[in-house]
Amino acid sequence: MLAGAGEEGTGAEITGALALGRIFRAETLAELGSVLGVPGDAIEATAGRFSVFLEERSDLDFARPLTSAMPPLSAGAYYAIPRWPAVHFTAGGIRINPRAEVIDIHGTPIPRLYAAGEVTGGIHGMGRVGGNSTTAPIVFGRIAGTEAAALHSRQQVVGSALARSKWNTKAAEDRTGNRHEWRALHSRTISKAVSRTA
Repeated sequence: MLAGAGEEGTGAEITGALALGRIFRAETLAELGSVLGVPGDAIEATAGRFSVFLEERSDLDFARPLTSAMPPLSAGAYYAIPRWPAVHFTAGGIRINPRAEVIDIHGTPIPRLYAAGEVTGGIHGMGRVGGNSTTAPIVFGRIAGTEAAALHSRQQVVGSALARSKWNTKAAEDRTGNRHEWRALHSRTISKAVSRTA
């Protein structure tokens, strides 16, 4: 809500916004309440309370800093501008490592869990770097996708080696009757598959 005290410097921007219905104007707070569908007496009480805060330079409701440049809400015209919440940037979130793996509270990657974008936090340290709201999701999204695809590929190789190993070692056990030899051969096959994909 804007009071008319600063109206002289508004120019064509406010006139255009009024014509488009982006800003609402009324001569009194009660009239503004009617335009907005809000009880006029509630707006008058809130504006009166805030005017006292302005005089005393102390906001008892929200502890906002108040200056002499802020006009009291004692004379119209009054303007209202529709506002709604929007997220500019998520400063906190799930911790990830350089491979986009989600890490637990001890810094250990959680297997097969990747994250990127607004859900993540801390990639810029204790602050954030302006302009990176788009860059970080793209970069870490690609890293996460590449890592997940590589993991899937490694799992397929190991799975295939495991199937071959079971068939080969079962055949070896059938030939020799030695279960210990079957287990040793199975372990060597899996170890080789894992070392080739790491």
